[in-house]
Amino acid sequence: MKNNDDDDDDDDDDDDDDDDDDGDEGDEGDEGDEGDEGDEGDEGDEGDEGDEGDEGDEGDEGDEGDYDEAMEKNGGDEMRRDETR
Repeated sequence: MKNNDDDDDDDDDDDDDDDDDDGDEGDEGDEGDEGDEGDEGDEGDEGDEGDEGDEGDEGDEGDEGDYDEAMEKNGGDEMRRDETR
């Protein structure tokens, strides 16, 4: 008779092989590229035109001259003759 031994568990299914080495640590990544230079800012707006200046004050009226004093300085006799003509 044939020997039907099903006890042929010769399969070595030992899952106890935890002797795996950890892999090497990965290389450090490359340094990133430097960013692009920013755009130049827009030119500022032109300033507003200044206000027109105020009009100057009117000058004071001059003092009235002394009639008699003026007559003496400018030869009053001749002037009086011219005025009476």
